[in-house]
Amino acid sequence: MSAVKIEATERIDDVDPEAWNALAPGCVVASHGWLRLIEETSLPAPRPLYLLASSGEQLVGAAICQSAEAGPERRSIDNAIFGRLAKPAARLGISFLPAWLCGARSSLGVHLPIAPHLDADARTRVAHALLGALEDLADASERPVLFRNLMPDEGGLLRVLQKRRYRLMRSHPATYLDIPWRSFDGYLEHLRGQSRHMAHNVRKELRRGERAGIAVRRIEDPAVLRSELHRVATDHCQRLNARPLDWSHELFGQLRERLGPRGVVYAAFKGTTLVAYMLQLRSDRVAYNLLIGIDREVLQNEGTYFNIGYYAPIRDAIEDGIGRIYFGKALYETKRRRGARLQRVFLAYRPRSRLAGALAGPLFSLGSRWLEHKLPARVQLDDGLREDAP
Repeated sequence: MSAVKIEATERIDDVDPEAWNALAPGCVVASHGWLRLIEETSLPAPRPLYLLASSGEQLVGAAICQSAEAGPERRSIDNAIFGRLAKPAARLGISFLPAWLCGARSSLGVHLPIAPHLDADARTRVAHALLGALEDLADASERPVLFRNLMPDEGGLLRVLQKRRYRLMRSHPATYLDIPWRSFDGYLEHLRGQSRHMAHNVRKELRRGERAGIAVRRIEDPAVLRSELHRVATDHCQRLNARPLDWSHELFGQLRERLGPRGVVYAAFKGTTLVAYMLQLRSDRVAYNLLIGIDREVLQNEGTYFNIGYYAPIRDAIEDGIGRIYFGKALYETKRRRGARLQRVFLAYRPRSRLAGALAGPLFSLGSRWLEHKLPARVQLDDGLREDAP
């Protein structure tokens, strides 16, 4: 491979979609369409930066970055690091932001998509070139660098980050369910092997929804229901998180145009009234349940959360040949009872000064131990990266 050249752009539209998607084939959360949708519908408007590595005339790698300021990003990053101390830290004006944040919004993994045809040595060279350019930018702006939602299958990237003296911290684990069954009854039989009562409870939750007149189905054209979907999403976010939804209604309006069948919306109706939704992104064999919203005042206690968030996507995954579903974070025991497992997720930090690095070391060590302590005792956590664990 010839010398690697790094360029930068602030718009994914400046990059040829075919060349970009060839860096991570079939991966929806790193796709050109998803990144464009993030740019167009995030609130407030993001400040993305894409570092592009080329060799000769060929794009061979990229870094998906953004300038992260105070606001929703501050809450999510500082909460992940400080835990229960996030609010006292905020009152004292202590934050890890502003920073250069690497990784697409609401995405697991794929921070540095690098052409898969390259050999291991060439991939490492490209990664170092991209990180060097990002760190030069961080030094010039006197900001730290943060990688969030690093996954075990990014082991090569984690090793490179450690060699470059990034601090690693275990973050909140991701939950996932592998789908080896040929039918939904096979899934229920699997649950029966884990618990005498869980399969019965699933059937009961399905019947409760039917008796309440709740119908869950996939929406062919989310744009038609964009306003209703956004209303439920906004109300749900305000009620549970005490803050406005940080996506515009065009998230649903442009989903099909940008992602085609890789963007899936499930909706629950009571009669003709939309009362719940779930947004799912699909790669070739992996699905990501991204956002869910439920009108609690209408549904009360009718089991719709489980029907739209678990059982309908699981049934469809079996029929569509999806091999794994990621369910996001939190509610670990609830998801474990329905067959889910946990996978480690890491956060990596490059401080802007030696003092910040010295303070981050003990904080990250304590945070990693606290996260492990908080997990339910019966939850199984897949390490997947023992040699790279901090």
